[in-house]
Amino acid sequence: MASESSERVTGAEAAPASRPMSRRRKKKLMFAVIVVAVAAIVILWGWSATGAKNYLQVSTLVDGSSGGSIPSAYLNRTIEVQGVIVSWAGGAGDLDFSLADKSDATKVMSVILVGTLPAEFANGKTAVVKGELEQDLPLRLAATEVTLGCASRY
Repeated sequence: MASESSERVTGAEAAPASRPMSRRRKKKLMFAVIVVAVAAIVILWGWSATGAKNYLQVSTLVDGSSGGSIPSAYLNRTIEVQGVIVSWAGGAGDLDFSLADKSDATKVMSVILVGTLPAEFANGKTAVVKGELEQDLPLRLAATEVTLGCASRY
């Protein structure tokens, strides 16, 4: 009887300390690791893209055109210019306004919007204006899009 009790082994003692992972569990683990890695890459890429975009400043264009011509690097291509809305008359149908530099309000350029004004459009708001420069001086941007400023985006 003593030998019978010593030969008896409980379930916990019979199982090995660690079982090898099944193929199904390995696949699930690899899938989870890949999903987490892709999510981290997308988040980091999006995070760097939201705050890292460099818009042209009004002063860059004004200073570049001080020699009597518009800088050729900005002609015939879509550009995005950041500035402060000034000289807007305030009517919904008034699509002409000026954009002043954020740091030097004496540097100003004209903007004509082709489209509709965004909600909450007003003088003194920071905006990014997307469009093409017209060929002649004074500086004038034919805008196709206006995005009003948000502190987290700039």
